[in-house]
Amino acid sequence: MIKAFLRTIVILIGSGSTWVSAQNQYTVQPGDTACEIAERFEVRCADLMALNGLDENDIIYPGQSLKITSEPEVESDTEESQAQAATVATDTSDTTD
Repeated sequence: MIKAFLRTIVILIGSGSTWVSAQNQYTVQPGDTACEIAERFEVRCADLMALNGLDENDIIYPGQSLKITSEPEVESDTEESQAQAATVATDTSDTTD
């Protein structure tokens, strides 16, 4: 019984999951600069400006919406889930069936 339960947990945890970042848009706040926004989101300033059709002489304004990435970022936590699954799978101290 316990082994079957642990196998189920391993399967569920080991399946991994995916999340999509909804943060591919940013609304400019007072005092923001394009390069500070780029740094905050870990993208190159030149890439942020190109994506938004800006050049170095353009001014951004509070309330303006800027694209941060061209597509939402997709990230998988499968590696972390597999580590958790391995931890659960090795915890078989109760071996009754």
